[in-house]
Amino acid sequence: MLFQHIYDKSLAQASYLIGCQKLGVAAVIDPKRDVDTYIEIAIQNNMKITHIFSKHISMRISCLVLENWRL
Repeated sequence: MLFQHIYDKSLAQASYLIGCQKLGVAAVIDPKRDVDTYIEIAIQNNMKITHIFSKHISMRISCLVLENWRL
């Protein structure tokens, strides 16, 4: 089990990447605009981002970028 807390001080925003190394899958919760952080963590842990959960309407662009990356 991987639980990574990502905090952006400039935006005062917390997000999370939660994954299972055994299955090689991960989910991102409340992604920030710069999605490279999540992609790097997933690659380093041999994971594929399969789910994205966002409660912020403005984060839809980040979700689309992550959605395209996982395909």
